[in-house]
Formats: sequence, structure tokens, C-alpha cells
Amino acid sequence: MKYSTFYLQFSWSLLLPGLLFAQVPQSNNSNGNLPPQEESIIPAFETDSVFTYGGAEDMNVRGARQEFNAYDAEVHKFKAAKSAVRMNTRSRSADPTQEQELDRLYMNANSINPSEPTNGALFYELGNYDASRAYWLERAVKAKPNDASILELWCADAVVTGDSVSLSTRLNRLDSLGSFPQNLRCYGQDLFASTPLDAVLVSHGRWDTFGFLFEQLQHKNSKIINASLEFLQSPQYRMLLQNKGLKIPSQKSVDVAFFKDLVLLNPEKTFAFSMTIPSAYLESFQNDMVPVGLVFVYPNESSDATILQQNRKLMKSLSYLDCGKAASVEYETLKDNYLPMVETVEQLTDHATKEQVKEIQDKKSVIKKRKAPKK
Repeated sequence: MKYSTFYLQFSWSLLLPGLLFAQVPQSNNSNGNLPPQEESIIPAFETDSVFTYGGAEDMNVRGARQEFNAYDAEVHKFKAAKSAVRMNTRSRSADPTQEQELDRLYMNANSINPSEPTNGALFYELGNYDASRAYWLERAVKAKPNDASILELWCADAVVTGDSVSLSTRLNRLDSLGSFPQNLRCYGQDLFASTPLDAVLVSHGRWDTFGFLFEQLQHKNSKIINASLEFLQSPQYRMLLQNKGLKIPSQKSVDVAFFKDLVLLNPEKTFAFSMTIPSAYLESFQNDMVPVGLVFVYPNESSDATILQQNRKLMKSLSYLDCGKAASVEYETLKDNYLPMVETVEQLTDHATKEQVKEIQDKKSVIKKRKAPKK
């Protein structure tokens, strides 16, 4: 008998003053692959700079600060709009209305301060990891080498172009800045351990992908193909996966329909669906997938005995986000993704001994225990 209970326990909710910077394209339709022909001579300003003269702020500098505040507000709106797109549980891609709004917010910010280095990162993000825009992102990195949000996009560009050497360097750079949380690296280790050696791991967002890839980089001979739904918006990333033997749907938007087509186009592949993927994506496959650690394996071709053995081994070895210390409040909900594994062991264990019952209950207690949020 095949094990076919379907679990849907998901909880992935994931300045330099005086700098001369080239003006990035004014529109999302601009050719981001070409460097600018002219350079702006308007300097950027720090958000926390204080310019005072004899106790009274200079009028020209005051105007510059107001301009920066207006710019900062537009950047905040842009990032909030991008976050809203990523919160959609049925699509990783913006709909036409959202795309228009993102384009408007980008152009607003760029018109306020065309020389601001952040514009290059916004232009890259607006292009959904289109590596032809990497020139502008690189300029932003050079201008703001310690800006974690820009470095995160820089890591993403290494992923979509398949540059594993740069990815390792850039992730370590994020780590050195304290911007690659240990809990996510820990989760990535467990995700890697859960994935069958010959599988296609489908991850969801940036950070579950980064965590997995950071661990995979430590295993040079790993044959696992990682297909991130977030990065599949990139044409270069699609080509990269095609070169690895994966057939990619032709539709531009990455959504529930795209995900279904991706799986059906590759019937010879074994898939591992990360439990960070929202349940709406998995409904079409619920009757033929099985929990193994932190993934759902599809198609399920294993016996109950094999499934039990795999999950029991992982239940004993995975870190449950500890990695030597307790999980932070921000990432504790990721513990919920360990529950299907434990419940699988519980359901498939016949005539459990007292020791086995205790082990299962202890693991459930670790998963369900929550730290009090910081006040």
C-alpha cells in the first residue's frame, strides 16, 4: 500500500556621500544591458546626515534632504509593492496592474534623484532577475557594498546565471554582515538532507533557495537540480535549467498553472517539493506525493516501509533549526514544516514501543514550542 496522506503545513511567510553615479534607465522598457552614455554629476546624500550651520540648516542642503526623504518614501513604496507580490499564494509573478504600479513607483524614485545608486538595484529587481540588467546592479553594489538588500539581489544574480563561485563569495559576504541568518542556513542543511540525490528540488522564494544552495555548495558532487519558483521569472535562469535537462513551460508568469506544467512536462524526473511552497501549488499532486523530511517527494514510488525508514532516519538527524542554538522568533514558524515528517513516522509505526512513542512526542514538543515574541 502506498502512503498518500496529504499534509499542508506551510509556514514560509521568507550610503556613500558625494558619490557620482550613472543614471539608470527611466523606464522599465529601457535597454538595461547597455551602459549609460553620460554620467550624472548630482551627488547622493546619506539618510542620516545632519548638515547644520550655526544651529540653522542651510537652505540648499535642506532641499537636498527633503528630496532624499521623498526618494526614500518611493523606495519604501516600491519594496512594499514587491513584497505584496511575493505574498500571493498562487503566483510569484506580478499581475498587469501590479506591474504598472511597480513601474510607476520606480520611475517616481528615479525622477526624484536620478543619481542615487539604489536606482540600479530597483531597476534590476523590476526586471525580475533579468541578468541583462546586471550592469546597473553591479554599480549599486560598488556604491553601497554593505547594503544587505542590494547584496541579496547580487546573490540572486549569481543564482540565475549559474555562477557558483560568485554565489559562494556573495553569500559569505552577506553572512559577514550578519544578514544571512544562521537559522536559514540550518534549514538549508536540513532541506538538502531531505532531498533525494537525483531529484529536482522545487523551492519557493529567495531565502529557502539561498539556504539550500549554500549547503549544496559544500557538496561538490551533488546532482540535485534546484528550480526556484522565484528565480524562474528570469529568462537566464530558465535557460540554465533547460541546459540541465529540465523542460520549462513557455508562459511568462510563474504561478500555479506554471508549476503544474513544469512537473507534467518532466514525467521522467523525481521531484521534491519544498514545504515552503504554498498548498495551492500542490493540490494537483496531493494523491501521489509523500512527506520525506522537509519535502514532498513526487511521484511516490516507495513502500510504506521505505517511507518510514527514510523519515525515521531524518527525524533523528535533522536540526529542527537548532544548529547549536535556539531558533530566533522570526524563523520559529519554519519548525512547522518538520511536523509532517514526525506524523508520518507516528502513523506508519506499528506497535510502537514506549521509547518510540516518547521520541515522537519529544519531537512534536520541540516543533510546537514557541519563544515569547520580543516586546
